Amino acid sequence: MKFFRVIPLVALFVSGCVIAGSQPVSLVGGFVAVGHPAIATGPEGQTFSYGVRGGMILEMQSGQKIKLSIDCTGIDFVGKGQETGGHGYCVWRDGDDDQLFVSLKTVASGNHYSITGGTGKWRASSGSIDTTFTYLPAPAPELFLGVEEGSGHLEPGASDK
Repeated sequence: MKFFRVIPLVALFVSGCVIAGSQPVSLVGGFVAVGHPAIATGPEGQTFSYGVRGGMILEMQSGQKIKLSIDCTGIDFVGKGQETGGHGYCVWRDGDDDQLFVSLKTVASGNHYSITGGTGKWRASSGSIDTTFTYLPAPAPELFLGVEEGSGHLEPGASDK
């Protein structure tokens, strides 16, 4: 009978350890996107590739602020009603030039980032962040300037043992 009482306690401890590594995180940043000429155009909309660069701050629940540069490339579809959807990949670099590898999905005026690993201190990191972005006036029609903010969770990479 004692065996069955221990199982829930062990299960609770193990699940707590898995969840404890994942930390709430918020994101605030700015970017410049360069859209390239449409690679496919039809009656329902057009598809184009893009490059995005900028900077952001990830703030951990502890208050630690991590400053990152961003470099993303992807493909978006813009429909007749100006709705946007697409997919891309990013490299986020911190001040030590350690990198986070990120895939992104764009939906309407937001992004869903999936952190898939990294280098250095970010090796084996994981997590996801959902954001919204707002475009701002730009000095040229081929440039898209904007700000982005959101939140999610980040599990920093495993340390070498």
